[in-house]
Amino acid sequence: MRIYKKKVHTMKNILSVFIITFLVLSCKGQNSSNQSKNDWALHKLAGKVKKIKEIMYLGDGLSKSIKEASETSYNENGYIIHAYSHGTFDKAASTTSISYDQNNKIKEAKMFDPDNNEIMKVTYGYSKDGKEIDTKVENKSINITYSEKIINTYNNANQLVGTKTLQDGKLRSIISIKDSANQKITEEKLLDSAGKLKSKTIKKFDKKDNLLEKSEYGGPDAKDLEFKVIFKYNERNHPVEITKYNNDGSTEYKDSSEYVYDKIGNWIKRTDFSDGEIDTVTERKVEYY
Repeated sequence: MRIYKKKVHTMKNILSVFIITFLVLSCKGQNSSNQSKNDWALHKLAGKVKKIKEIMYLGDGLSKSIKEASETSYNENGYIIHAYSHGTFDKAASTTSISYDQNNKIKEAKMFDPDNNEIMKVTYGYSKDGKEIDTKVENKSINITYSEKIINTYNNANQLVGTKTLQDGKLRSIISIKDSANQKITEEKLLDSAGKLKSKTIKKFDKKDNLLEKSEYGGPDAKDLEFKVIFKYNERNHPVEITKYNNDGSTEYKDSSEYVYDKIGNWIKRTDFSDGEIDTVTERKVEYY
């Protein structure tokens, strides 16, 4: 199964856990409609999960050739507090540590290298009405610091309808949200440092917040369709098929996944297929409170 980003990667080349964690934090900040959901809900976990260990093997897994491994810990309120990325479980390749306030809002997130040196820190601040989020990012590995402001807009029913993100005072992205009875559609426009539109992404979700379709646009004024990705899910809302179409409608790939679940309802084994061939096998150990 592949990750649906601007440049599509195979699941076996998935981003390291600590990067994913920061992407999740960013998504939380931009979509405050999800702030009532903890990480258990966002990650579609059943029960009171304490820790998840994952090992991804190349091919059918019989050779036990490890592609990567990870470990994620949750607090009793269902929020991530630690995440580790490993080549193996002998030594962490990177670590993320997250702290929250009494309202379960993120206060600070830190990333560390294998020698436990702090390489990045993100601090969060919130306006009284919760509509604005200020973040300060300190990337110590390349000595860069910048700030971001996220501004959320709501309709009269207090539903999130738009988000603007500013980086060091410059508008960098605009998200509009249309929510109907059967689906939600978001349109995200990314701007360059001069404020010029460089790309546009349109996403369609069902009422369970499953991503059904993603279309990416580029070129002049972001009017040219670059590709479209279609997602299908099982009854547990886990992705079972992802198909990417080129701008001419031809199929670039079709990936699928099969799952084995524990008695609580969390998957403990996932087999990923790429164009009908086994690509990777991921095994999970889930610990509960």
